[in-house]
Amino acid sequence: FMTVNNTMITTGTSAIFQLYLRVDSVEMHNNLIHRTDGSPKILDEADVVWAIGSRVVGGSNNWVNTGATLVPSEWTGTISASNPGLANLGTLDLQLASSSGAINQGGTLLLSPSGHAFPNPLSLPSKLPPQRTIEADNGAISRPVSGAIDLGAFEYGGAQPSPTPTPTPTVTATPTPTPT
Repeated sequence: FMTVNNTMITTGTSAIFQLYLRVDSVEMHNNLIHRTDGSPKILDEADVVWAIGSRVVGGSNNWVNTGATLVPSEWTGTISASNPGLANLGTLDLQLASSSGAINQGGTLLLSPSGHAFPNPLSLPSKLPPQRTIEADNGAISRPVSGAIDLGAFEYGGAQPSPTPTPTPTVTATPTPTPT
């Protein structure tokens, strides 16, 4: 499988990626992986059977917490730091703050492990994900790119809609039936 330009926030001790059953190859590019209560385990492959009998992992330009474990040695360009520089994790605003070390750190050349090209991969993301809401059909906002693509799901400086507030229901009086 291939994971590209995701923002993953976790707590607890489980690995971010836990592989099971039969897997051909795994690759991860331009992701931002942050554990709020410590250092994450990235790739748990204790229960996987590799399709060709040996491990096939690749990836590039991922951000992980300092001290993360089980980080694939095949990854290139990995950034490790204690704080990913999100706008406001407390309110789940996962956009990048101006001080984020993930800005302009992504790559556009997403190389698969040798001999295991991902079949028909999608291009880099062209749209931004919605902020904690269901997006209207055809309502996606284009993902701007200024310089290199940023790590994670959001591009710094991109216009983001505020979450749509939940409408307050209108209470209407029910007429009293007239006895006949």
